[in-house]
Amino acid sequence: MTKPLKPLNLLLLTLTLLCGCDTRAGRTAPPGPEELRVGSYQELEQDFQRRNYSWRNLTDGVPRIRLRQLPTNLDRLADVDRKKQLFFLSLLPMVLRQNEQIEQQRQQLLALLDGYDRFGRFDTDQQRWLDDLCRSYRCPLPFDSRDANQRARLLRRVDSIPVELVLAQAANESGYGTSRFAIEANNLFGEWTFEPGSGLIPKRRPAGASYEVRRFDSIGASIASYLNNLNSHPAYRDLRHKRAELRASGQPISGLVLASGLLNYSARREHYIREIRRMIEHNRLHLLADLSWRRRPGPLALGPQQLFPQRLLGSRPSLTARMSY
Repeated sequence: MTKPLKPLNLLLLTLTLLCGCDTRAGRTAPPGPEELRVGSYQELEQDFQRRNYSWRNLTDGVPRIRLRQLPTNLDRLADVDRKKQLFFLSLLPMVLRQNEQIEQQRQQLLALLDGYDRFGRFDTDQQRWLDDLCRSYRCPLPFDSRDANQRARLLRRVDSIPVELVLAQAANESGYGTSRFAIEANNLFGEWTFEPGSGLIPKRRPAGASYEVRRFDSIGASIASYLNNLNSHPAYRDLRHKRAELRASGQPISGLVLASGLLNYSARREHYIREIRRMIEHNRLHLLADLSWRRRPGPLALGPQQLFPQRLLGSRPSLTARMSY
């Protein structure tokens, strides 16, 4: 085994202590979410009420919770506003969690590349971690840190997806969590599989087609797979390039902007992009972009007027009223 360089390991140890990262395994260690076990939308609403978790107080932060499955009776909730709120509130913590993990991977990657530029080499564990990361994001192997194109490609892929884009697509593809595929397969984004017998067969699948709708163990796994799909599949190269341009220019990474990279996500193409953008705008999902985790104890870093400006909402209690469901 190659002997590790002490300065580089010191840098990585510092990063590990600061952000809870394990550079050898490529894993992150934020506080674990609490898993909720509910059998109905009524139970889920009651749980959220006990936590004081609603649209009206999102500026108080988002609780670290997760659901394995959405309530199977969401389709029986006649109040459309309540149904949409419950759906978005259910997914929001899991989307934040997945993006948090991707961001920590990105910071870990940047630290390793910076260390290589300083000291000229990786140790065996660091090279293995980079190769595993490349494999996860469908990049060529082995990772060659001297190759500027390979560096840029990996950095374009290891990046977060705007919360508003994730929520809008999940709502669109799953009928706000009421579709057959969402209920029976935990599939929120319409992902396919071509492994016979491993998924659900769509009732309207064209004759001769062999695809199935992929099954997931949990809705969290569905979210993770969707994010990896956008971050690695050749069909969404334009989305990744647009995101990299926004980041390089210091502009906000907006779901409304990145939606232009979804041309190949649906056979409806431009119409689908317009539909996703309308859902973001009508539901004011872009206002969720700067939310953070709920802090206990201590005050929030952002106040209501900073997160939801007066010119957009008029006043804090109007958040629910201004979201179109």
